[in-house]
Amino acid sequence: MDVLQKIKNYFLLRSIEKGRGQRKTELTTIKQAKNIGILISINSEEEYKRLIKFIHLPEFKDKATCVLGYCDDKTVPHYCLPQLTHDFFCKKQLNWFNKPQSEHIMQFCKKNIDLLIVYSKENIPAFQYILGISDAKFITGYIPQKTEYLDLSLQFFKIPEFLEVISVMDNYTETLFGQSKPNDEKL
Repeated sequence: MDVLQKIKNYFLLRSIEKGRGQRKTELTTIKQAKNIGILISINSEEEYKRLIKFIHLPEFKDKATCVLGYCDDKTVPHYCLPQLTHDFFCKKQLNWFNKPQSEHIMQFCKKNIDLLIVYSKENIPAFQYILGISDAKFITGYIPQKTEYLDLSLQFFKIPEFLEVISVMDNYTETLFGQSKPNDEKL
């Protein structure tokens, strides 16, 4: 890691500590959660379509779902249209040490979310900031770098697909909560 990256990381961690409040953690399953947040990296139109398909599954019909997506570009692509419950951000909305500078990102962090699902195939420093200051009751998912901000960190031998992460996360949380379900009832 070069010196500039170390300086950026130092300032990012410092801003996380300043913005971090006391978060009440509570183990939550997909079944129990009323408000679900998804923090995800979107790198192609196919990934966006899979995300939208996932959000419209019957399991999420009665749940308030909000999505915050990151596009690793200077601008948000045309297929990532913001909607009432879906917002996207890009490199342009990050400052020099990768801290998000957009109001909709700060609103996402302060939402009353029961379960926050994180998914990214690459290391995104802005995710560290969002996870660090989020008020979500339970944070889980997959990101390649180790982080202290996940309540349940999922590790895989190879980079998993989003639905695989959801399925494993659902099984683990159900087992931890003591309501293990049969294997044929997968997401």
